[in-house]
Amino acid sequence: MLKARLWRVDVTNSLGYQAPSFWIETETKVNESREKAEQVAIQVAKGKSGLGRFSKTWKFTVTHLENYFQVDGKWVPQGVYSFNERGQKIKNRRP
Repeated sequence: MLKARLWRVDVTNSLGYQAPSFWIETETKVNESREKAEQVAIQVAKGKSGLGRFSKTWKFTVTHLENYFQVDGKWVPQGVYSFNERGQKIKNRRP
């Protein structure tokens, strides 16, 4: 069984410059550790970004977005939807 995770990728140059951040989605086995999932996320990020070819000057850091979950194929922040006893999603009202 696979576990989907959402990551924010920040790319920083050795001189301090920052490239725009972007989000990626990875799927790893459920029994794999978080560290292994983080390594997979960095590999995917380097493959998606053209800056991955310059590994000596650009550093990739990933942040696991734990407060997001997948509903109908979309990633939504926690608290946007609640579910009733039949498992149907209900959009919460904003205060």
